[in-house]
Amino acid sequence: MADDQPNPFASKQNAPNHPADDPKTPDPTPKEPESDDPPNADPAVKSVLAKERKAARDATARATAAEAKLQEIADKDKGELQRATERAEKAEREAGQATTRALRLEVAADKGLSAALAARLQGSTREELESDATELLKLTGAGTPARRDPDQGRGDTDPAKDGGMSAWMRRSVH
Repeated sequence: MADDQPNPFASKQNAPNHPADDPKTPDPTPKEPESDDPPNADPAVKSVLAKERKAARDATARATAAEAKLQEIADKDKGELQRATERAEKAEREAGQATTRALRLEVAADKGLSAALAARLQGSTREELESDATELLKLTGAGTPARRDPDQGRGDTDPAKDGGMSAWMRRSVH
């Protein structure tokens, strides 16, 4: 090829990312029918150039479609990853709540508190919960045995001593 003739492969239409090659993007300039062909080129060369240009446009269209499909797959994977992350966070949160509840119940049992009072314990560590349980015991008096009133109860129940219920009834009637 002589230096005074333009190189048909150096045209903008042969560049793979040129807007004129993308079938979805309209070309703002009017399209000239194969204007980059040398004016005195052999018809076989023109035919090969036209086929190569069409192949380049087709390849660009396929690449664009493949990129769109890849992005769709990446978005789908991101959605699944986000759902898995949310499930893991929920499981961790529930496990933490269960551990805290079990620790509260354990401390309450050790201190002699009921399960209802265990729910009122405040703290995140065993030491904090034990301290709060001690304070709660002081405030409520829970966990301490009830004092027995010596004046109440069955008293002396020796039937030989007073004759039992029958003797009492006989005395009451007379």
